[in-house]
Amino acid sequence: MYADHVTDSMKRAMAEVDRRRVIQEAYNKEHNIVPQGITKAIRERMVDEEIEALNDPEKAVLKMSAVDFKDVPPNERKKLVKDLENKMRTAAEELNFELAADLRDQIIDIKKNL
Repeated sequence: MYADHVTDSMKRAMAEVDRRRVIQEAYNKEHNIVPQGITKAIRERMVDEEIEALNDPEKAVLKMSAVDFKDVPPNERKKLVKDLENKMRTAAEELNFELAADLRDQIIDIKKNL
């Protein structure tokens, strides 16, 4: 916690955390549990552009915004919209909200040209 001074409510909250920590550590010791950090699997099939988008969303969005969608046939635009919507959902699930918002904006632009 960050503050200029410690209030009574902060003291109570920290005391409660300490109390719970002692109980948890005793339980873990009694049951031979060693706490471990979580590990999440990396998606097996990541396209290079998706990796680039995750590392540098602005670069990937700029790459997409440079495309003139008027030259793309309507059926291909519909496929592109579906693909971008899937990527947008994935980005949101991965808590990459900036990329999701940029993808949403691109989808809106493409739909205007349909």
